[in-house]
Amino acid sequence: MEASTIVNDLNGRLGFIGRFYLKAVGPFETTQREIVRKQETYLSRGNDTPGSFIDGDWTESTKCVQVLGQCCLGLLEKALHDYLRKFVEREGSNKKVTGNWFKFYCDFLTQNTPFEWARSPVTYDQIEQINLSRNDCSHDPDIDTKQPAQSHKHFEKYPRSRFSDKLERAIRTAMDGKEPDYPISLRVTKQGLFSALADVERFCEFVETQRASRP
Repeated sequence: MEASTIVNDLNGRLGFIGRFYLKAVGPFETTQREIVRKQETYLSRGNDTPGSFIDGDWTESTKCVQVLGQCCLGLLEKALHDYLRKFVEREGSNKKVTGNWFKFYCDFLTQNTPFEWARSPVTYDQIEQINLSRNDCSHDPDIDTKQPAQSHKHFEKYPRSRFSDKLERAIRTAMDGKEPDYPISLRVTKQGLFSALADVERFCEFVETQRASRP
């Protein structure tokens, strides 16, 4: 398979993930805007608190947005995984993946191509945090969890991981007077998702240039 075919397939899938998110999130964002408008109207009439129907609708739409973000994060992780697998297969390696697939493929890059993390536009940590966050969202052990959280292993390695809930961290830091010392909830925002999409695209396109520049 030609290099251009693999990277074009990857970029096509990344583009679809972005378009899918924007189309799917629209109704939920519309609901949230309507709730804000109703709440402002409710409060302008002299009421102290919004109606319970507003709280329920807001909670439901917020949860839907989060689940959508988590699904798209899973699609992104799979796109990256598929690209690296195809890259290694194209390079003629039939070695079976063992352990951490991302580390396995990255070791292949550094050992068999001119690839160097020091020259990569995206760091190892930035990509790994995408994979770890996806894993934590998919394998959350608690059935009654309202929002998935970092695993302890993820938190120990990246206490400020890219999808950790910034508002929760700020609140806990203000209350405790120090940075949180136990896992943070994960929140896949629109900004966070599209930043991750861009990072994966830049990383994989860099990998392709490294292959092309081999002696």
